[in-house]
Amino acid sequence: EAETVLSTCEKLVREIGGWDLRAAAENAAMLEDTAKSQPLLFATQVALVRTLTTWGIAPGFVVGHSVGEVAAAVTAGVLSLDQGMRLVLKRGQRMSETSADGEEQGRMMAAEMSLVEANSALSAYALSNERPAPEIAAINAPSSVVFSGPDGKMQVLRDILAGREVDTRWLDVRYAFHSAAMDKASKVLAEDLRAEFASASRSRPSVTIVSTVTGRRWERNDGDAEYWSS
Repeated sequence: EAETVLSTCEKLVREIGGWDLRAAAENAAMLEDTAKSQPLLFATQVALVRTLTTWGIAPGFVVGHSVGEVAAAVTAGVLSLDQGMRLVLKRGQRMSETSADGEEQGRMMAAEMSLVEANSALSAYALSNERPAPEIAAINAPSSVVFSGPDGKMQVLRDILAGREVDTRWLDVRYAFHSAAMDKASKVLAEDLRAEFASASRSRPSVTIVSTVTGRRWERNDGDAEYWSS
């Protein structure tokens, strides 16, 4: 089952993107490009779920962050594997285009702190530094958040957190995902997906899926172009 998923994804990537999915998995330079890493992550996630299912380990509900939500939607049956891979290919392409001529557009940083503490740190940044400030990109746990923003501003924020004895680490990405830096890519992606999803039928989930966009269970109206580009 996993091999079927990977072969289908590999075929779509070759037809649409013109590159080799399996070769990318073994090429560190290719994986630095989010246009390559996102489809590979998606294919791996869906293949892993299919493998577990064949072993009798089926999900009672699913939830996924970022590109993981597309894999969750395929697992829940609200997107087909074909739709999911096409979406991820287009998503990765548009996000990759935010990095012009290979220049870094930003970075991301994990910090061991609560949401309240994170907002306090951002307020401290705003008092004495140029705006816009870095943003909270994700809340992973009650005491774990991720910041995202322009490279230089993120270093200033890290210095502030070091002064507060907060443990931080840079994420191995060269994009400021889930921040205002992605606004342009989001708008272009929405235009792409309106055409892609215009005639696509929407299926009811066969497995409960919780949306990370709305914070509630998936509803029939979820999953339009604006949803997937948000």
